[in-house]
Amino acid sequence: MQQDSIKKSKEEMVGRRNCLKLMGVFGLGLAAPALIAKQAEGKYLDNLHSISRTRPHMGTLVNITIADVSRDKAEKIVEQAFAKMTELEQILNRHSDNTPVSWLNQKGFLKDITPELADVLHQSVYYNYISKGAFDITVLPLLELYKISYEKTGSSPSFEQINEKMKLVNFENIRIDKKGVRFLKD
Repeated sequence: MQQDSIKKSKEEMVGRRNCLKLMGVFGLGLAAPALIAKQAEGKYLDNLHSISRTRPHMGTLVNITIADVSRDKAEKIVEQAFAKMTELEQILNRHSDNTPVSWLNQKGFLKDITPELADVLHQSVYYNYISKGAFDITVLPLLELYKISYEKTGSSPSFEQINEKMKLVNFENIRIDKKGVRFLKD
């Protein structure tokens, strides 16, 4: 009888041991791909060259950072990005008097819009929609009000002044069609 209980205990031990071994092997099997991927990622990240440049564009500082295994390729991509920004700045810069965007802001309308400006305007419609109006490219009258108020008085404009300018801030007051783009309110 005592031998039966010893046998049983040994069988139970072998069963438990085997079960633990199987669980360990199974666990390693599940973890191995993640560990290998993490190790490969580490080797990949160790080989990356990060290039970061900051330059003034459109009235602000723009920082571009590119990471690539090739330092030369990363440098080239940064330069291409800034070259594209310089190109688009000739169309989209509101701080210059000689761009289609500044003409639109001055006159309230623009005929024969460039494909780049049309693309930005159409994308702004999308972002206005998904942000439920938080992104609105018609905000310039309000920005100018704040700028003038701070320059003259050193403080924010009055509530009444803000409300008056807010009547002009509404993406639905801009029309984009084959004839061009125009503001419905001045």
